[in-house]
Order: sequence, then C-alpha cells, then structure tokens
Amino acid sequence: MSAPWVWGEVSVDTVQVETTRECNLKCKGCLRTVRNRSGNWTNSRMRADLFALVLSNLPPCRILILNGTGEPMLNPDIASIVGLARASGKFEAITFNSNGLTADIAAYEALAQAGLSFLSISVDSLTQAVADVVRRGTKVEKLAVRLKELSATLSIPLTVTTVVSQDNLLDVPETLARLNDLGRFTVYLTDLSDVELLEGRAASGQVLDRQGRMLLTSLVEKSRGQFPHLDVILTQPTQREGERCPAPFRHPFIDAEGFLAPCCTLTDAHYYGRISIAQTPLVEALKMPMPDRWLADYAKAEPAACQGCQHAIRSA
Repeated sequence: MSAPWVWGEVSVDTVQVETTRECNLKCKGCLRTVRNRSGNWTNSRMRADLFALVLSNLPPCRILILNGTGEPMLNPDIASIVGLARASGKFEAITFNSNGLTADIAAYEALAQAGLSFLSISVDSLTQAVADVVRRGTKVEKLAVRLKELSATLSIPLTVTTVVSQDNLLDVPETLARLNDLGRFTVYLTDLSDVELLEGRAASGQVLDRQGRMLLTSLVEKSRGQFPHLDVILTQPTQREGERCPAPFRHPFIDAEGFLAPCCTLTDAHYYGRISIAQTPLVEALKMPMPDRWLADYAKAEPAACQGCQHAIRSA
C-alpha cells in the first residue's frame, strides 16, 4: 500500500455546498431516496443569507460545487447564491448538477449571467422504461427538448453526467446516440454509488463490478467515431488500488444547514460533530478535535462506508 496521507498536508481544491435537499425525482442510487423510504430524511434548503455566512468562511479554491442530494433549481435563492459566490472572487469556477426538469431555459441563462461557469445535466437514460427504473420521475421527452434548447442557447459550457449501473449499462449506447442528435456535449460516464453500503447494509448488487466496467469500456470504445457531437469520458475509477481517496483532504462538503462533512459521499455532519461553517472558518474547522481525529484515522484506514462510494475500486 502506498504511504498514507499525512494530516497537515492538506490543500482544499474543491468545496461542495449543498444548496437544497429537495428533489422532484426518486433516483435508485440516491441517499435521499433510500432514507425517505425509511422515514429518515428531512428536506431543507440553504437560504442566501446563510450561504453568505458560509461563503465568508470559505478559503479561495479552484471549484465551488453548489449541489448535494437535491435539485439546486428548486431553491428560489439559487441565482442569488451564484451571484454571491461570483462576487466573492474566491473561485476559479462555479458549477452544479441539475436534472434539467424543474426550470425553463431563461432560469438557467439567468444563472449563467449571475456567474455560473458551467452547467452539468444528469442523463442516466433517454429511454423512458429505463429512466423509470434508475431516475424515477424523469420525463425523457421533456428532458430531451430541454437538452436541445440548452445546447443551442446557453451561454456557458454544458456537460452531461450519466451514472451507470447494472440497470442502464446496456442502454448506454442508445443514450449516447440520442444525446448526439440533441447537441454537442461532453459526457461523463460515472459509477453508481452503492447506497446500501453507505448505510451499513448488504451490497445492492446494482453497481458495476469489474466485468461491468470492462463491458462499459468496450461499449464506449466501439462507439468512438459514431457520435461526432460527443466527447465521452469514462471517469472511474479515480484512484489506483491500495491508495487512499484524497477527497476528505481536498473536497470537503457543507450540507444545506451549513454543517461540515468529510466529502461528497460521506455527507453526514455527525462525522465532524456538526460544526457550522457559518460560524467557523473552514480551515479552522478542519483543525478542530473531531475533524482532526477523523482525518487522522482516515489516513490510516478508510471507513467501511467508503466501499459504497462511486469512486471506489470494489472487490466485487
């Protein structure tokens, strides 16, 4: 195994701020969906005034991501939040991921004018029967129209993120074919997170194993040249076997109530003792006893929940 990370040698590259925990969809691999089924979920959203306090305590960094478990466009303050972030001058880029179904083109363009650097749209399938399984609530024809309009008119770069699981693996070529007909996109193909493992339960069996990843790679390679309007990027895995994921050191997460959590997968504030970044500068918060201890332990061995992360190399 490679040498573990040494706490103290931390350089925050990306900060993720969850602007809402509300969503209009029920995605199969989403923590919100799973916890809603057990009654263990509370919707909340970050107001612009709370974000301003959080923002004042963030260090300058490369990227600010303004989404978590919810749909940012459901937050009526999202344009104000983007504007505050841009006016701060702290970030090279500001972005978020949207499902593209809750706002019109004018609302997205308003965000571009407020200072959003680029927009990502989630598209796990453009086949209704498949979308009904993986992203329940998606209206694929409405999404297709929205993608075509955004591609043609949005004044900032537009990307597509496709989460691949056993449920939509064989549908990937069809999704790419339809996207190619709708506009020009960079498409990021990423793994499903195993929410069951994140919750401490048995694996769901829906995530890609090594064989599934090999098949996905083969499908993408066979499609090269067929889709001239697409730049298709396989994003997984992001770490080599035996290495510790750097996300808790470089990519901290702040939830919709302003509390600090380790990363975009381990998003529960209890890990760090519910430290408010509205009240404490991020750099100071990471040096407080609970985060410092958690990160030191993580540098030695990752928690079991990490095996549910979409970025992990799984043994399956």
